[in-house]
Amino acid sequence: MSGWTIVWIVLLSLLGLLVLLLAVPIYLRVTFHGELTVLVRVWGIPFRLYPRKKKPEKEKPPKAEKPKTVQERPRERKLKFSFKEQREFETIDDDIAKLEEKLETLDAQIAANATNSVKLRELMDKKEEAGNELDEKMERWVYLNDLNEDITKE
Repeated sequence: MSGWTIVWIVLLSLLGLLVLLLAVPIYLRVTFHGELTVLVRVWGIPFRLYPRKKKPEKEKPPKAEKPKTVQERPRERKLKFSFKEQREFETIDDDIAKLEEKLETLDAQIAANATNSVKLRELMDKKEEAGNELDEKMERWVYLNDLNEDITKE
């Protein structure tokens, strides 16, 4: 016997021994695309093994670098109101005055309805909402006034 025959006999006997010991029947089948698919059943559970497909390497063209422009000094941004801020700055004083009047009216209504608990609760909720809105307007007024002062300094 030649050397290769002995190698084949040893390999096949080891494979047969492995199949008998582990009870792992191995089935080979070839798909119609010509690719080899291995179906392995281990204790009745099928596993399909497919060969790895090589991904074609895509060549990326080198990116053309844009020439960087060197600025001598950073561009100074002029400080100014946006359109909405300008409109808000013009009307915020009137809004604050209206909210203060609303709070005074609600205080008077609360004093008049001190015995009616349902109406009193509604008025207290309205007063709390108006107070929160007034606080927000006051904070916004401070911001807009500071911005206006910075604009007038320039």
